[in-house]
Amino acid sequence: MRSQVRRIIEHCLKLEYSRAVEPRGGSYDSVIDARTQLDDDLEEQLPRLWTQARSKADNGLRRFGEPDAADMLPAGCPYTLDDLFADGRYRESLRPA
Repeated sequence: MRSQVRRIIEHCLKLEYSRAVEPRGGSYDSVIDARTQLDDDLEEQLPRLWTQARSKADNGLRRFGEPDAADMLPAGCPYTLDDLFADGRYRESLRPA
């Protein structure tokens, strides 16, 4: 994944700072391809990442005396990648009561 992020940065810099007309199309294609590859990689890994994160959340909730909350954790991932990367998704729920 890191190589795809580097690829996106490289071609964004080329597009922003180069005055050359060509190979702009190739840079656009590279950015699109890298973003697609990242989405595919993350989408494929989401079930495994979910299982690991759920286990860690379960352990943390139980350790801090919230077994009922741990028991309520869903078995399957209820989130899409868009949900996970949405800005401000949990701001309201993270504020103290």
